[in-house]
Amino acid sequence: MKTPKNIVGNRYGDVTVIEELERDKLNHRMFMCRCSCGAIVGPRQYSNVKRGLPCGSSVHPTKKHGESNTRLYRIWNHLKQVCFNYNHEQFKYVGARGITMCDEWDTDFRAFKAWAVANGYTDAMAVVRRDKAGNYCPENCYIKPSDHAKQQGGESHE
Repeated sequence: MKTPKNIVGNRYGDVTVIEELERDKLNHRMFMCRCSCGAIVGPRQYSNVKRGLPCGSSVHPTKKHGESNTRLYRIWNHLKQVCFNYNHEQFKYVGARGITMCDEWDTDFRAFKAWAVANGYTDAMAVVRRDKAGNYCPENCYIKPSDHAKQQGGESHE
């Protein structure tokens, strides 16, 4: 029988898996998670964990911003993936080295967008870290023109 994949530490939407529990009566894998607001969520079945739904607290602002098809949103999502998703092919170059994204950006695309626009972002730009060993945060990032922005999606890891 195939050994199930270890997902402890993985992030799905608003939740991070913190512990695998014993299986339930129907043999479903069960997990405890931590919501992005800090609340402990669970136990949850594997299928519900993968949906990444938050805890239900009123702390969570509505996620709808109508910009999920924009280039800037794709950059933001890519940066989150390479920082937090163990299964992303580039995680070994970023998250595995301890590089992360500040909480303000991680939990709020609008905050990331506000910073990017205030710093001159256009679709011909890339988000770049000043200190290559530092985190993705306003203090360590800047916007720069990119000749390759259209081809590479602007997710520069220089």
